[in-house]
Amino acid sequence: DKGLEVTIKVDDGERYKVGSVELIGELLPEVDKARSRLNLKPGEIFRTSKLREDINVVTDVYGDQGYAFVNVNPETDVDRDARTVDVKYRISKGPEVYIDKIDISGNTKTRDKVIRREIELGEQERFSGSKLRRSQERLRRLGYFEDVNITTRKAEREDRLDLLVDVKEGSPGQFS
Repeated sequence: DKGLEVTIKVDDGERYKVGSVELIGELLPEVDKARSRLNLKPGEIFRTSKLREDINVVTDVYGDQGYAFVNVNPETDVDRDARTVDVKYRISKGPEVYIDKIDISGNTKTRDKVIRREIELGEQERFSGSKLRRSQERLRRLGYFEDVNITTRKAEREDRLDLLVDVKEGSPGQFS
């Protein structure tokens, strides 16, 4: 009548520390930027959340250099006696990608040129993930749109992407 009590027994197991952290595979000169920003450091406690963050860091660094399809695979080597985990991030950079076309949709009142001037990427320019994020932030800060979505689509060639900018017009000049 009073309910049900559920007890779940959790065994965390032994704590493991990070042994070594390496970047291997197709490395760019900018890989030192990625190395300095990695969250897993030798001697610290190993956490899979930091491993995922490191994959995002490496992906962002390569994305800013035009490699939109970079693949980062973590390889772990566990030493049960020493309780350490050695981590190697194997990087496959893929082709260098350029923006082919920028398609804008959803704007009924705002002109295309207003939207294009806020987009930091240009047609036939090398892809950059951080420029893409900043462009979306800039469009949102204008205050003209209720919603802004910027996505990519593969173009006709393997090394090209189309940028799809979809906006939903807001109600500028009205108080609520």
